[in-house]
Amino acid sequence: MPLRNELSAEDISRVREGFDRVWPVSDRMVELFYEQLFTERPELRALFRGDMAEQKRKFISTLAAIIAHLDDREARFAITGTLGRHHVEYGVSPDHYIVLRGAMLHTLARTLGAAWTAEAAGAWGRAYDFVAAEMIEAASV
Repeated sequence: MPLRNELSAEDISRVREGFDRVWPVSDRMVELFYEQLFTERPELRALFRGDMAEQKRKFISTLAAIIAHLDDREARFAITGTLGRHHVEYGVSPDHYIVLRGAMLHTLARTLGAAWTAEAAGAWGRAYDFVAAEMIEAASV
């Protein structure tokens, strides 16, 4: 995944609008995400050794922070860089990001329903790829 300079303002706006819709039901969204992930790749469950309730809280709060800083490279990379380096310690490989992408987009489609348009899907996909590229880049140094 090549690292691009930044996301477009339009993509950032679409992602934030979608996240604003997700936030009130974020507990359910996170449940669906892990359900989808472990259904697709049950062997990945072994990477999550800690308390899953705490993991789910961390997931949604970190996602919120990343989305809040999509237009601020320095602040965003402080989060994604640290996250990428930690994910290596947990056993996450670059190939896992593809699986996570599918689970994330599938979950968002289910959560957003009619608001999951082709434009929203494209924006979220590009945002995911962008953030994943930063995480992978940070993990490789």
